[in-house]
Amino acid sequence: MPTAHDREILRTLAKRIAKIAALPVQQERITLWKAHNALRSQRPMVLFFPEGAWRELLPDGSLQCEDRFCRSLERGLRQRIYQHEHNHGDHPIEAALHVPPVRRMGDYGLPIVEQRTEALGAAHWDPPIKRPEDVRKLHIRRIEVDHDETARQLALAGELVGDLLEVRLRGSMRWSNGLTGTLIRLRGLDQMMLDMYDDPPLLHEIMTVLRDDALNEWETCEREGVLSLNNGPEDYVGSGGVGAIEELPADGFDGKVRLRDLWALGESQELVGVGPEMFYEFALQYQLPILNRFGLVCYGCCEPL
Repeated sequence: MPTAHDREILRTLAKRIAKIAALPVQQERITLWKAHNALRSQRPMVLFFPEGAWRELLPDGSLQCEDRFCRSLERGLRQRIYQHEHNHGDHPIEAALHVPPVRRMGDYGLPIVEQRTEALGAAHWDPPIKRPEDVRKLHIRRIEVDHDETARQLALAGELVGDLLEVRLRGSMRWSNGLTGTLIRLRGLDQMMLDMYDDPPLLHEIMTVLRDDALNEWETCEREGVLSLNNGPEDYVGSGGVGAIEELPADGFDGKVRLRDLWALGESQELVGVGPEMFYEFALQYQLPILNRFGLVCYGCCEPL
């Protein structure tokens, strides 16, 4: 349980967020983002996402809370304050606190073992699909939603700062529907390229499982009621953007979030050296059944399009 020390730290940070969110510039940024996402940009929008650099900007040693859950809330609050005080981009801040649903994911039936010489250095993995018969071991991952723990964390966050910020169930969904990132971890990048010529049926068999796995993950989250809207001013969408837009949620929305109420991301950075026909054959045709379930789609990440 949170100590009085943790409670005071979180409430102090929440008050700062509420004060920042009340600034007129926040609504100006939200209006600009809605226009930008509706393809009516008024000016170029600027965002800073430190991503992996957060460990240097806000290292673990800078956190003051002791409870694990409180530390996760503290980190998120401090990151948002840092965005406002140091980055000076178009990152909107709203008077809200997002708590993700608690989910547990199984494996594909084939372990992917990584080897590293240091925690933040390069990694090597040994792709587990060596022979065609290995694909028979591949299966859709099992998903478990812990509703009790999700409710506990939501209630605890509300009790800590709910009078200062709106506490919402939000986030912790699949980032990309690209599939090829998982493909190369299972088969290897070089071998995947060779398979496109030497053994196309093998790749199609793997991609069919990965497509069905993604659909199962999304459909399970929809059925379990843990999808959350991502059209808000602080919702990260695509490969680095803000989700604010009037077109979502879709018509007929009654408060229960459906896939068609959401943004989705598709990308295939691993196929950057592949021509259009093979890109469609081995990636896009498997991504489309997933992406077509959503209201809006961003496509592309680090690959040139």
